[in-house]
Amino acid sequence: MRASYSIVAVALLCHKAFAQCVDGLAVLASGLEVSVQCSASVSEDAAAYTKQTTTAAVATETRTVSYDRCSVGYFSGGNGKNNRSENVEAVSSQDCCEKCQLKQNCVASVYTRTTCQHLVKSSQLSGAETSDQCPLGIEDYAFGNAGGMVYPGPCAH
Repeated sequence: MRASYSIVAVALLCHKAFAQCVDGLAVLASGLEVSVQCSASVSEDAAAYTKQTTTAAVATETRTVSYDRCSVGYFSGGNGKNNRSENVEAVSSQDCCEKCQLKQNCVASVYTRTTCQHLVKSSQLSGAETSDQCPLGIEDYAFGNAGGMVYPGPCAH
């Protein structure tokens, strides 16, 4: 969204007021960046002062699209590349998955009514993208079709 506003302020004998107008960029409390350009004209014989300020506001909106990685389970099998299975205490598939989301190097989670298992990267995945939570690499794990009981962790695509 781009909006322009022009404000003309007329004051008698207030030449010092112009010093308060400064060219530049300001950020409003709403987060909008506002470009401010100042100009003035003074009529000596009329003893009047005219100040014109033009501002242009440019609003930028950023939307982050995310999904709950624990909301859809997949059919999948195997350990992937350089991964190990760890048993974790959990009371549900949601609990198991949420613990994986917080764990470093967690590729996937599975809950089978009595057991929660996390698939955890155990060594560096050569050439893989990394992050603070996934220093050993983010794996392109072969998740199958939706409807299963394997939930993606933060270290898997």
